[in-house]
Amino acid sequence: LIGKLVVWGSNRDIAIGRGLRALGELQVSGVATTASAASVIIGHPDFRGATHSTRWVEEQLKFPEESVNQISEEGVALKRQQATVEVNGRRFELNFLVADSTTKPPRRSTSGTSSSGSGSGQVLAPMQGTIVNVLVEEGDEIESGTPICVLEAMKMENNVMAEKSGILKKVLISKGDSVGAGDVLAIIE
Repeated sequence: LIGKLVVWGSNRDIAIGRGLRALGELQVSGVATTASAASVIIGHPDFRGATHSTRWVEEQLKFPEESVNQISEEGVALKRQQATVEVNGRRFELNFLVADSTTKPPRRSTSGTSSSGSGSGQVLAPMQGTIVNVLVEEGDEIESGTPICVLEAMKMENNVMAEKSGILKKVLISKGDSVGAGDVLAIIE
């Protein structure tokens, strides 16, 4: 967890309106965020009406296909968003462009290649965190989908899986290591 966006209001509708506005103005570079998902969630009628549950996102919510509409002068992908706000009893429909927080920066590689990791033989950290367990050893025969290690991030443990079958050539991590998103954890040949 790098940061949180916190809003408040004298009632739920005001807080939601402020949250949508703040999410629309939020600009983050260099890391992926959940800002666009948060906008969809808090803007949904079920959330506004407090009729959602803890399983609502996975069972009910459908995220729209988002398309990039423009590129800013700084080279940041922009997308169109809409929101309804109420000021002094009057409703306003807003249309605006926001930085596309789903656009991911290039991943780093310690070997100097620009591989994304997908099927390349490099097992990359999907996010920043701490290695709590290494489940394989160099020389192991690995199948695609084999768990390589357990990464703790945001107080949750996540299995990092191999995306390619082969022989584990190099394990670059140990229990307790801190890793960044995109760091190479292991190499499979």
